[in-house]
Amino acid sequence: MKSGYSNDLFVSSSLISFYRKIGCFKDGNLVFNGTSSRRNVVVWTARICNNCKEENFRQILDVFKEMGKEGVRKYNFTFFSVLRACANINDDGICGE
Repeated sequence: MKSGYSNDLFVSSSLISFYRKIGCFKDGNLVFNGTSSRRNVVVWTARICNNCKEENFRQILDVFKEMGKEGVRKYNFTFFSVLRACANINDDGICGE
């Protein structure tokens, strides 16, 4: 981020949430990509919620897997958001096969 707040995870997660609420999903993803390598569960969950609002349900699963590879512990709201996304995936009745 040009403003220099990329190392402040509270500000980053707040910006991601703000951009989601006003419908600027690409800007939220830019903030996420601009954060330092020290991303925490709040920043990751904000990204998942951003994708949920944008209805990128399949991408949420990829983000969730990436979050696990980074070693970030998930919490209840993270799981809830991913489950909500799974419920909205249209897979033509093949149930993820």
